[in-house]
Amino acid sequence: YVRLEQVTRLGGFPISFREGASVCAARLEQVIPGIDRETAGKAMAAVDRAAFGNENQREITPEQRQQLWLVYEAACRYTEERLGPLWRWYFRYIKAFF
Repeated sequence: YVRLEQVTRLGGFPISFREGASVCAARLEQVIPGIDRETAGKAMAAVDRAAFGNENQREITPEQRQQLWLVYEAACRYTEERLGPLWRWYFRYIKAFF
């Protein structure tokens, strides 16, 4: 999730988990083409569970991990498309977001 936060900040549409999972999901759905509310909601719910669940519930399922990866990858692609050539190079090869 930290990497997702960094990508959205660099892309100019910052999200913060402090705002809550539903707010983050709504913002991601609003900004990133191809991300629907259900996918974003499941991904942010997984982050919420991993961060704030009790000790027995912190493990996320492979399906939740996949949902989070789909959102992260879409955010990376969207951000990379919006960057200029130098920032795009920095984003892909120095920061190595994906």
